[in-house]
Amino acid sequence: MLRIGVDLFFKKSFILIALIAIIFFIASEVSSFYIGSKKARAEIYENDKLALANLTLAQKENIKILASSLALNKDVKKAYRKNNPELIKEHIFPIWQKVKNEKLVYEIHFFKPPAISFVNFSDFDSIGQDTSDVRSDIKWITSSFKHSTHAMMCKTYAGLRATYPIIDDDGTMLGGISLGKKIDWLPKTIKQHTNREAFLVYTKKSTSTLIKSYYDSFIEDKKVIGDYILANQTIKMPLKLIEKINFSKKMQDIQLDGINYSLNSYPIMDFNDNIMGYTFILSDISYFYKKYTDELYNGLKNQDKLFA
Repeated sequence: MLRIGVDLFFKKSFILIALIAIIFFIASEVSSFYIGSKKARAEIYENDKLALANLTLAQKENIKILASSLALNKDVKKAYRKNNPELIKEHIFPIWQKVKNEKLVYEIHFFKPPAISFVNFSDFDSIGQDTSDVRSDIKWITSSFKHSTHAMMCKTYAGLRATYPIIDDDGTMLGGISLGKKIDWLPKTIKQHTNREAFLVYTKKSTSTLIKSYYDSFIEDKKVIGDYILANQTIKMPLKLIEKINFSKKMQDIQLDGINYSLNSYPIMDFNDNIMGYTFILSDISYFYKKYTDELYNGLKNQDKLFA
């Protein structure tokens, strides 16, 4: 009887030790998975952030070069001196047609200080209109004599802007020029360069500066979800999923069509440092879970040998 009791004690002790070992193994695997996946996601976030910054910078540089070229154009300066917008129309219209047709820019707009429309190639009837309430960037360049490249939502669309001062040869401030390109290209370009799905969301608040007719045109191919507007996308995003997004988080997990993604959020800041929208990039993290479950399964399988 004593021997049976001792054997039973050792057997129970062995089982307890084995169970503790399994528990520690699972805990270790969970911890390893959490730390490893967190580090990997952070690296993905930073890599995509850099890629997005480089893509945006390239677009900004393209329109900045053209803006500076037009700002230095002798015929443009002559038109300002003579207060004759028709001279700008005559000399710049061929350039406008070319860059518009090639979708290099969406806007070429000349201003007089502080932000009075001089020639707007998208709306020739706007001559003389004061846009100071929405074009704080133009007011800034005509007072600072400095150029800027930035994102902005003004009266007609959301876009990247290159603004440049137009200064006469004697240093007199003549006005400013704004070249714009819509931001809608972002998701498709991200997909082409990173092979990751992406979508664009604007804040509804940022569209308050849009004229009603332009707002109606702006949202006709978009979806309004609460305080946000879902714009271009490379993957079908259900509206219910958009509603669940925590816009205050840089990274969060979502599941779409049975696939686990890390959803990375990058705010789009406008000239006044307000958030006008977000670029969201999805990274497939299913392999994290597969690797974890495979390691856990193989580990538990080896632990089973303790009971053999």
